[in-house]
Amino acid sequence: MRLDPSEPAFTIGVAAKLTQLSQKQLRLLEAREIVVPGRTSRGRRLYSLHQLDQLRYVAYLMSRRGVNPAGVLVALELLSLLPEEGRLAVLSAADDALAAGLSDGDLEPLLEEIEAEDAREP
Repeated sequence: MRLDPSEPAFTIGVAAKLTQLSQKQLRLLEAREIVVPGRTSRGRRLYSLHQLDQLRYVAYLMSRRGVNPAGVLVALELLSLLPEEGRLAVLSAADDALAAGLSDGDLEPLLEEIEAEDAREP
């Protein structure tokens, strides 16, 4: 059996390990509608292989490039316009940049900014 890359199959715990993002970070990204996982009938989050690729790219953009959530959404939109070969090349380059590892502190300033913005919203 071959896994469909667009089929939600990975829990938030597995997604966190594979993307080097914490579960809290994944929930914040979901709240911002940057990457929205599927849900089981019981409400558990499930991520697809495509979403895991996107999440690693998001981690790269935020941690290595300092891109804010609005910029990440634009980057993902532009990424979706590329032909598959170009999209895969961009994702591969981002994966290579993250190969050295992503420390928990790399995304803390961004998470604080997101939480502050959420607190200001009505």
